[in-house]
Amino acid sequence: MKPDFASIFLLSRSARPGDKVVDPRELTRILDLYDRIKLETAHKAVEHWRLDPDYLFALKQLNAQQQQATGQTRHTADPLIFFTETPRLNR
Repeated sequence: MKPDFASIFLLSRSARPGDKVVDPRELTRILDLYDRIKLETAHKAVEHWRLDPDYLFALKQLNAQQQQATGQTRHTADPLIFFTETPRLNR
């Protein structure tokens, strides 16, 4: 799961305007957060995101942009699938 989380994080950063480069220190900090977060807290966050239509719309846009950029019909770390399917947060 940690590699999937890192992929989703990097994909989310590629969707922001401007420079697409991710500072390695930022990636280190977010992966440290991943290691520290309690499973119950992660479940609550995912449930909140699943209920937010604006968030789901943003994920759909990100997915479409990624597919267009790579020419793929489905990306292996598809953030829409990660957050709209039943969460599997076992580490």
